[in-house]
Amino acid sequence: MVKQFFSGAEVIWVEQSTIKPKLPYITLKTRNITKSFHSIVHDTGKYYACTTNLEVNLYTKGRLVTNDNFENTAEDDLLEFVKFLESDAMLEAAGRNNIAIQLLPPVRDLTELYHDTSYRYRAYAEFIVSYIEDASGRYGLGADGENYSGGNPMYRNQEDYVIEQVEIEEE
Repeated sequence: MVKQFFSGAEVIWVEQSTIKPKLPYITLKTRNITKSFHSIVHDTGKYYACTTNLEVNLYTKGRLVTNDNFENTAEDDLLEFVKFLESDAMLEAAGRNNIAIQLLPPVRDLTELYHDTSYRYRAYAEFIVSYIEDASGRYGLGADGENYSGGNPMYRNQEDYVIEQVEIEEE
């Protein structure tokens, strides 16, 4: 959704090895994933309601006013993105993907003087993203995803089983 709205900007995740792109660009960061204590059991499996915080930073040149003078548009541009997320079309798209996105107000203007010669136009917004996490299977790891930190893959995609018959011998 971020890339869909800011199609003329580079969108990158922070804390990754990458080159800083040219303006305008967006940085994204998730933090504080929480999982509900109780699961949701459905015919298709077991699920947990989860939330995370999404931080969005917009860095922009702004709007050219005269030869080398620019006007700060970062806060207004990010507010336009918020309105886009809250539109009927985006709410429907989020619903189809079992997510909900809510702004944690306010949208902040974090513009700063850069090298004592120009301004670095920046706006910041934080969102709560709610989603459903698949916990199906015998070990609750769901069918999708991978563990890149050494988790044993044999526990993923294990089918549940039912004991249908037991033989008991008396001594």
